[in-house]
Amino acid sequence: MVQHGPYAAFETGMDAVDAQRKTGISAIVVGAGIAGLACAVELKLNGHSPVTVYDSVPKFARLGDTIGIMPNAGRILGRWPQLFDTLDPLCGHSRGLSILRYDGKFIVDQKPPPLVPRDQETDEDRQRREAEEKYTRENPMFDAHRGDLHQTLLDYAKSVGVEVKQGIAVTAYEETDTGASVLIDGAPHTADVVIAADGVKSKAREVVLGYVDKPKSSGYAIYRAFFDGDRIRENPACAHLVADGVDQRNCWIGPDVHFIAAGVKGTKEFSWVLTHLDQADVEESWVAKGKVEDAIKVVENWDPVVKAVISCTPAENLLDWKLVFRDPLPTWVSPKGRICLLGDAAHPHLPTSIQGASQGVEDATTIATVLRLAGKHDIPTATRAYQEIRYDRTVMTQQLGVQVRNTWHRPRDWDNIDPESVKLPQTPELFAHDATAVAIERFPEAAAKVRAQHGGATAQDEGIEAARENSLAASAVMSVPILA
Repeated sequence: MVQHGPYAAFETGMDAVDAQRKTGISAIVVGAGIAGLACAVELKLNGHSPVTVYDSVPKFARLGDTIGIMPNAGRILGRWPQLFDTLDPLCGHSRGLSILRYDGKFIVDQKPPPLVPRDQETDEDRQRREAEEKYTRENPMFDAHRGDLHQTLLDYAKSVGVEVKQGIAVTAYEETDTGASVLIDGAPHTADVVIAADGVKSKAREVVLGYVDKPKSSGYAIYRAFFDGDRIRENPACAHLVADGVDQRNCWIGPDVHFIAAGVKGTKEFSWVLTHLDQADVEESWVAKGKVEDAIKVVENWDPVVKAVISCTPAENLLDWKLVFRDPLPTWVSPKGRICLLGDAAHPHLPTSIQGASQGVEDATTIATVLRLAGKHDIPTATRAYQEIRYDRTVMTQQLGVQVRNTWHRPRDWDNIDPESVKLPQTPELFAHDATAVAIERFPEAAAKVRAQHGGATAQDEGIEAARENSLAASAVMSVPILA
């Protein structure tokens, strides 16, 4: 597949890392989830080294269901050499969403016009298909099992020289004016910057906020399942969901409940999620084994297709996740500016936002980019500028999740649903956003603002002059990266 973007000239990610101008900035990332691994790779691609990732899990398990990386984040991952060709075959390719009422009555299709078979294409059909293929290649949506996506990112991070250390618990964070440390078995491990990407229960939040901040229940939980597509194929009541090996994505909506089912990898595998009311204490384990019979009770009077899909689920493949939420935090950055939060640690999203993982990836490229632009001498300005650039957008996407959930679940005249009212938001503001380009464009203004608020390097410093040169050169990031 033809490469595109700033690393198009490189065959592998390591080739791009080797060619990049080195910043001398060392980084520790806590949390080897999707956001943390994306951050580690972006740090390496931006010339920062060494980059070490710590995660408390000794061995990653293939749990859960599919997770979507939307085009606003897919374009970032898609620029990494070879990543698209590795990840795309693991994904579903449903070309949109069909939305139905809880009893199976069709409401609306939210998808592009169907493609015409190539042997029947007119010139106009061909041009439309080629334009769609080009857009998809340069702005891909990756819809994969979270385990497949995670393993792909883990392998990629290691391939570009990230040191990933698993089974290691970070117990505390510390910072000075010149660096930050994580404590492991009582011993400090130090870098120029520490990035906490360890989820909604991140210990770094206490250092950043100055007080203990606990997540709260969203009032909902979500059953998640993923299994062999043949189990759906063998059940006549739901076999049409995997007909002809074509991936579909269907969503049933009802009072306080919605159900999404999708084929993946050409229907070789199948995934479903069921969001439902749940008032369990958030302090309890927020991922637990689910029971098929309990899930069926939630949709007792629903479309028989939904109940058939749930009944096909192997008991060992069903999880019940408690959806925790957090109001926007007042800050993501520690007092001395050497520790910052990223991804769910900063801004957990409800699944209905379809942006949780994608916003973590946007965070990743932003922090890596502004660290390069600020330079080793002014890391506190970089972390604060990162928050300045990212904060309002993540508040917007967090609120989007609540908005979509309420739209699907709210009391309404279920016999007269406005089809447009239940569509997922897919605005240019959401999907056309290029976080790398935005970071480059907004950094000078953001840096000036946070320097005025907190102090820091001045425009006369030699390091700032170098950063300014980097910023000017980086304005061409879509075609030429900052390289030695």
